[in-house]
Amino acid sequence: MFLYFLALTLIVAALGERQCEHFYIDDYTDCENSELRSGYFYNRYYQDCFPYDYCRNQGAESKRFNNMEECKKTCNVPLKQKDVPIEDQ
Repeated sequence: MFLYFLALTLIVAALGERQCEHFYIDDYTDCENSELRSGYFYNRYYQDCFPYDYCRNQGAESKRFNNMEECKKTCNVPLKQKDVPIEDQ
């Protein structure tokens, strides 16, 4: 049972790491509006998450997040001063 849990943890960590790889956002202005989707991606240079639009079924789904919080948590984005609540400062 322990080995199963360890293997599952490693798989989840590997998938999360894959989503946090930097990748080039292509210009998807040529897709139909019905195919246009929104998501968030991690930029390793800036060590932050950013929104972007992509065409469905073009391969970008595997490296995107549904929301900013999911992206920052998965990729361990360091907190910036503006991200820290006032009561915690």
